[in-house]
This record gives sequence, structure tokens and C-alpha cells, in this order.
Amino acid sequence: MLPPKFASMSGGSQGAEGSAVSMPGVFFVATHGNDSTGEVGNPAKPWQTATAAHAAGNATGSKFVMWLGLGTYFLDLDPGENISEHLTAVHGLGCGRNFDLAGTVLVLRPTWAATPTVTNENGASGISVTNLVCYDLFLDARLNGQESNTTDDGSYSNGNAGLIYASLYGCGLKIQSLPGGGGSAPGYGGVIDIRGSGWYLQEIQSVDSVILDGGDCYGGEITGSPTITLARCSYSSFASWSISNNLGGNAAY
Repeated sequence: MLPPKFASMSGGSQGAEGSAVSMPGVFFVATHGNDSTGEVGNPAKPWQTATAAHAAGNATGSKFVMWLGLGTYFLDLDPGENISEHLTAVHGLGCGRNFDLAGTVLVLRPTWAATPTVTNENGASGISVTNLVCYDLFLDARLNGQESNTTDDGSYSNGNAGLIYASLYGCGLKIQSLPGGGGSAPGYGGVIDIRGSGWYLQEIQSVDSVILDGGDCYGGEITGSPTITLARCSYSSFASWSISNNLGGNAAY
């Protein structure tokens, strides 16, 4: 049975054989899907993984949207890669982890994070996510750089973390954007810039600048001592942060 939100996407109408009306440019993803038989625009034939659906959408060279069902989905990108410039939005079926209810969780991570054992003398880069728009899901962005497996003579470097520029609507948020450790040459953190409305911050780990605008940061935690250049959201407790904005001091508004 199709999730109600998927059915409503097709206007609630069904074809003679029960298949949903096609919606060009929409890539559906569900835990019961199949990456080999996924069909663009057809919620009755979803992909199983966000990685495969994203790759298929990017290959079209045209703008596309991803709709994710209930569950947790991983979107793996190669180190240093950015999310597709053709992806206009990702929709879910609710901000699951936010309130410990069933919902949609999208995990963004570099491919090496799927098997995180350190094997490289030079740490691999993280991933970057720019111009991402999300609705009704929990976004878990793991942008970290991989650590080097040696601290020898200074010729080996840590991996750099990625950056993220995203607009969130009705979403939960967790971000890790830290450089890899272990090597002698330092890695770099990535800039975090989150806008939108009605989103909820769970956690941010960063050593670079952070912008938060339009969310509910109540209960959230920010660690790593980043510089908060704008914090226009309500909040309760942050572990370690500094703010530089037009209010001065450690104020959020």
C-alpha cells in the first residue's frame, strides 16, 4: 500500500491496473523499493536507496525532486562531491527522530563513512551540500573529513570537512562538519548556513562559522566552538558557542 502522501501526489487517482498516475521529474524512494526497477514519476515503483535515486535523477541533466517514504535513507556521495545541482527539493513524511515518532530520516555522508575504518595515509574529504531544500524530514548531514591513519613526518594530511547551505521547512537537523584528525597537516571545517522556517535543531558539531535563521533551536546543542554569525531562532542550551551579530554578546533572537 502506498503512503498516503505519495498517493496524494498523484491526485489520488489510479490507472486501470492500479498504478499511480505518472509525475515527471519526481523520484520516489521507499524501503520496499527496488533500485533496479525504480521508475521516475511512479510511486508504485520507487527506488530503495536515496543514493540510487539521486544518481538517476542527476543523470537526467534536468531538475528533479525526491520523495522519501517512512524510514531512514542514506545518500552517499564521493569525497569532495556536492549534491546534484539539479535536485530542487527533498520531501519526507514527517520529522521522525525529532519527536521520537515514525517519520523520514535522510542521512547524507561520504562513501568512506559507510565503512569508516581508516586505511588512507591521507584522510579523505567530506562532502558538501549547497542549495538543498528539505520538507518534513530529519536531516542528518555527516560532512566530516576522514582522519589520516598516521602522524608521521608531516607529509600526511587530514581530510577537510564539507560545507552546507540548506533551507529547511518542518525538518529536524543534525550536522557534523569537522576536519579529520590523525595526520600532521590540519584539515579544515566547513561553513554551515541553515535558513527556512519551522525546523528544529538537535545538534551541530563544527569548528567554522554557523548561520541559523528561522528555526527552533530549543533543546539543541552546538559543540566545537564555532562562530555563530547569526542566530535568529529560539534556544535553550548550547554547550559551547560564541555569537557575532548585530545584538552583540551571546544573544540569539
